[in-house]
Formats: sequence, C-alpha cells, structure tokens
Amino acid sequence: MLNNLATAYAAGGRHREASEALKRAIGLKPDFVVAQYNLGLVYLLANKRDSALEQFQMLKTLHSQTADKLYAEIYRGKLVRAQVPLTTSETIPQ
Repeated sequence: MLNNLATAYAAGGRHREASEALKRAIGLKPDFVVAQYNLGLVYLLANKRDSALEQFQMLKTLHSQTADKLYAEIYRGKLVRAQVPLTTSETIPQ
C-alpha cells in the first residue's frame, strides 16, 4: 500500500512525500525490492543522483538484476523505463 501511495505522490511531482512513503515501506519490509528500486527512481526524479547511487548499492545486496536496471537509469541521465515508480504488479520480485 505504501509503495502504491508513493507511486501516486511521484506521479504528482510530490517527491518528498513519495520518498517518505517508500522509506516507511522499506522500514516495514527491508527486502521489498520494488520499494527499494522505486526509492532510487524517486531520488532521480528529485535530481538527487548521489542518493540514487546509494540506493543502487543497497539494492545490489537484494537483487542484482533490479540493481542493474536502476544503474542504467542513473547513468543514462534520465528515466528510460518509467516517469514514475513501479507498482507491485510489475515484473520486479517483491
């Protein structure tokens, strides 16, 4: 639910609220890969590249393929997959 709330916030340009919701989700379930990935995307949307790189490092320990997707987003300088975070129904493991 928090991940979906964050997606809605991000779609509305409310990046601070999106990151707060994702951090709460991760606090409840630290291995929630989608929320970890989405936090990196929200950091990118908010022009916080260093924070996105830190999130990439965290994600590497959980799911390397998803971390690679985030890495690609960071180094392309723009979001190529989505303009807002993923919902839990997409293809990244939960």
